[in-house]
Amino acid sequence: MSTARGHKRDVRTLGKRERTNLVASIVDAEIADVLQPRRGARGSNVPSTNPHEDFVHILQDVYGPDVIPDPYDMEDRDTRERRLKNPNGKYIVPKMNGWPQNFCDGILHHHDDPCMILRKDHVSEIMDMYLPDQLPVMSGLARNYAVSDLWFCSVPSQTNTNRAFWIVGAAAGLVTNDHYPVLKKLDKYVKHFAADYLPEGFNRSLFDVLEENHVDWG
Repeated sequence: MSTARGHKRDVRTLGKRERTNLVASIVDAEIADVLQPRRGARGSNVPSTNPHEDFVHILQDVYGPDVIPDPYDMEDRDTRERRLKNPNGKYIVPKMNGWPQNFCDGILHHHDDPCMILRKDHVSEIMDMYLPDQLPVMSGLARNYAVSDLWFCSVPSQTNTNRAFWIVGAAAGLVTNDHYPVLKKLDKYVKHFAADYLPEGFNRSLFDVLEENHVDWG
């Protein structure tokens, strides 16, 4: 089993940027070859740690650590514009090479282990691909119904913002699931129920339009 360098900092005491710097110091040499995709997932629970799925982290996933060494820099719009665009104003082409590094940050974020060591066999899980025979139900649906392999989400982020785009055609600039400030004061498990609701102000949906035009959608 290959292991990355261990560290003696208690990761539970680290802020977001401190954790990012720690990841950068560990990742460079130790997991350079993790970028290679692996055909066939090692188990049904892979990846065994939930990777980050919100906007700033997905940007690092797709653009890579060379363009976005610190995902939290992407919270600032001006910084995003400078990092992600060429001098001609067009967005640079993503290299899709930031998945392992950002997954390292996700591992440290989700594990309550004061001496967490980033192991190569763990980090490489993010590059596993499920084969059709490993997902018989989903594969069966794909083979027998119309599916698209060129679908792109409106926002590279969490569920609710893309759900809003699908249902009402906009997300009001929201890029995370937790869009109700009052819920952020509640238990961490309760506040995520916000993902089941659209933000306030979205009063007319696709289904309303269908109803108005007497189109049966039931």
